[in-house]
Amino acid sequence: MHTEITKQILKKYFKDECDLIGRENFIQLFDESSRVIEADYGENMPIFEVIGFLVGIIGFVDSAFSLYERMTSSTEQNIKSDQFILLARKQLQIPEDVDDSVIISILEMVAKDSKEL
Repeated sequence: MHTEITKQILKKYFKDECDLIGRENFIQLFDESSRVIEADYGENMPIFEVIGFLVGIIGFVDSAFSLYERMTSSTEQNIKSDQFILLARKQLQIPEDVDDSVIISILEMVAKDSKEL
């Protein structure tokens, strides 16, 4: 899993949600044996909904990396970002309630990070 870039994506595009669940819960999102602890803000926050949303974003990012790796392994040519974005938007399940410009930016980050590996 591309943990560091995934963390960067979450912190950049979903900062409010990450702040809402708190640092410890954010760290737990990437731990196999995770457990949820109390949120940093208030008792009545919908923390499980926010955590579920962020887990969905992590799954989307992970699927995007997997798709990019499959695309590059099946061809010897470099894949252009716009080709990858077009295919990803057709083949991946796009998280609901995420602005299209954010989805495109996330996919661009995935493509850029994958090219640098």
